[in-house]
Amino acid sequence: MEVRSESAALAAANVFRRLQKESGEQYPCLILLDNLAPTEIHGILGALRSDGLLHYVLVEASGGISEENLERYAETGVDAISMGALTHSVRSLDLRQRIS
Repeated sequence: MEVRSESAALAAANVFRRLQKESGEQYPCLILLDNLAPTEIHGILGALRSDGLLHYVLVEASGGISEENLERYAETGVDAISMGALTHSVRSLDLRQRIS
């Protein structure tokens, strides 16, 4: 579930917790924190932890992440980081093989 605020992250985690408790099964539930600063992400993780919801979700950071700020995002404690900068500015390489 992609979210862009603490309230949306808490709402999604509450739904995931309820679904897991109702089914009696543990299955992966991912919350994607999109375009948030590391300080915001750190605050959201703290809120999830204090509400007892962090156990029910995996948290991924995405949006605006580059080599320059990657460490700051990693230090937040998220489970995964998506970095589109790896592919946004890549130049293609034309490889051809001609068989005569």
